[in-house]
Amino acid sequence: MPDFNYAAAKQAGYTDAEITAFLAAQKPTAQSELVQPVADTAPLTLNEQPQPVPPPERAVMSSVMTGARQMDRPTLTDVVRPIAKSYGPAEQMRSMTLIEFRRLGQGADESARHVIDTFKHLQHESFTVWVEAVAGWRQGDICQLYLAMGRESLERGVPIAQVISDRGRNGQPYLSEHEFTVVADLNRQLQQ
Repeated sequence: MPDFNYAAAKQAGYTDAEITAFLAAQKPTAQSELVQPVADTAPLTLNEQPQPVPPPERAVMSSVMTGARQMDRPTLTDVVRPIAKSYGPAEQMRSMTLIEFRRLGQGADESARHVIDTFKHLQHESFTVWVEAVAGWRQGDICQLYLAMGRESLERGVPIAQVISDRGRNGQPYLSEHEFTVVADLNRQLQQ
């Protein structure tokens, strides 16, 4: 182990605990290599014997380590683990939201193509599963929104663009004109 100058370390601003930790990390190989810090006292006279330095105190865990810190933080009570459900194609189509539909592709055409491809795949696998998925689609938010907007347009005798702007102004969910047309085409393809 290289020579260690305790006084220089103290002068550099290191605490006794830091110096002790450094010395402990050096792992001396022989008893003669053990270095003990010297207390900051006046120099020894000839008749005085050096006093042994007590071993360093064990580090006391702070309240951060023991969990007391949990008291100063608000407890999250509104976070609930989602219930794991296995969705079949019918439940998947029924539970699809407008946001999820928009995230399926770069635009309404690509999103609708993804839904159509899913239905085509289901039709090749099982006709009954396809029928259940189509029923789920028709009960889902997107199809119901499409029907509600169409009904509102017919009842009020206004174009669909007017219904879209009114719903947007009132903060209600709505399909854009292009999405409305794409969903209409998608529903037409599902009837064939």
